[in-house]
Amino acid sequence: MKDTERLIKVDWGIAQQTYPVPLQITAYDRQGLVSDISNVLSSEPVRLIDLSMTTRQHVVKVNLVLEVPGINQLSRVLARLENLPNVIEAARVRPG
Repeated sequence: MKDTERLIKVDWGIAQQTYPVPLQITAYDRQGLVSDISNVLSSEPVRLIDLSMTTRQHVVKVNLVLEVPGINQLSRVLARLENLPNVIEAARVRPG
């Protein structure tokens, strides 16, 4: 390569480590519930990698897996999800 003295060293930084965390949201079914959940997730530094839902007798179970950068973000997301209207519980699903 010509003019190697013109090259600039660039450091892109270390990619932030994320952790997959399974969650379950239990809520009374209502119009706009999925939209509200989506709004919470899109406003946080998390990535949704899996989602499934089941409804039985007007109670919805939303199972999702998020990639989160740390426990602080996870705690904040869970608190915000639990504060949504009609949400009974938002919790981390522990294996086993």
